[in-house]
Amino acid sequence: MKEEAAPERILAARDALAATVRGEGPSRRSVVVSGLALTLAGCGSRSREVAYRFTLEVETPEGIRTGSNILEVGIGFNDGLLGGIAQTALSVGVSGEATVVDLGSHGLLFCLLSREGARHGSLDQDAMFGALFPQKPPPGNYASERERDAALLRTPYSRHIDQIKAAKPKAAVPIDRLPRLVRFRDLSDPFSVETVDPKDLAASFGPGVRLVGATVEITEGKPTRGIEKILQWVPLLVGSIGKDRGLPYNHPLNEIMGGSFRRR
Repeated sequence: MKEEAAPERILAARDALAATVRGEGPSRRSVVVSGLALTLAGCGSRSREVAYRFTLEVETPEGIRTGSNILEVGIGFNDGLLGGIAQTALSVGVSGEATVVDLGSHGLLFCLLSREGARHGSLDQDAMFGALFPQKPPPGNYASERERDAALLRTPYSRHIDQIKAAKPKAAVPIDRLPRLVRFRDLSDPFSVETVDPKDLAASFGPGVRLVGATVEITEGKPTRGIEKILQWVPLLVGSIGKDRGLPYNHPLNEIMGGSFRRR
């Protein structure tokens, strides 16, 4: 590997936590950085949990409808062998459930925890915190990108997380970055699920229905629970909805599974 590639990989691990900030690939719940002397500052620190409120706002002919819930992202700092000679990692995982927007007579809109593989830039909720609240290098005039990256690495990522938790900022979620949106023709039938285009809700819910926006706001509180009251089959779902149905590997039903709706 060329030495120049190291800063880009480090920034992807620290700022996106799932390597998908720019939609360049699928997010991962564990981001691993390998190589000599790539130990991330903050490794060995206690884990952090950050609660945030995820909100969707939808315009309908009858008025604005909103849906929101609290999710919690847990961030762990894993020590690498010999201080990073083998590998180091940040591990990240979200606890919570899919967001539901009641559109009245138009039906229910669900924003899943998982990304939409066919939509470029789509993030899952594991990657949302890192994508919207990236760590930045300390203010200063840097002679080169390498010098900037070195300054960034000297700043513990755990400190950045603590600052975000204290400031409780709010950020808009770009439409392209949203996780998969779905609807069900029949709430009792998981096979009736349909992916919804975030830029064309009218195609799924009728004229006059459109997505106004989505936000993430750092807050306090426990993750929202209770989606099984709406989708009673979720606790029984093992694997993907498309499991054992002979569908193509990248079929949407193979990407939607129990963890798309809730994670403990």
